[in-house]
Amino acid sequence: MSGIHEYYEYFKKNPTNWNFIDFLNECDTEPFDAKVDKYTKGLEKIANNQQGERTERAQLLLNCFKKASENLIFIESMKKWRERRLSRLPVIQGF
Repeated sequence: MSGIHEYYEYFKKNPTNWNFIDFLNECDTEPFDAKVDKYTKGLEKIANNQQGERTERAQLLLNCFKKASENLIFIESMKKWRERRLSRLPVIQGF
């Protein structure tokens, strides 16, 4: 698969077989961010322009992807906060 229609080819499969890891494995696009963009845009097009099982599955996967992205952003923010906080604490010798 290559080119602009890459995600269309992937999403011709049965919707119950769609998943992010499988898409990443089949997508030849680089870098990683471009792969993610193709995945989400493909799902958005299906969710907004089709009906039935395909639309439901696309919307479910989009919702899951957005929730996972929000969780990762939160985790990264907490790590940065923790690092800043730890860098301000005094170092106690012997521990």
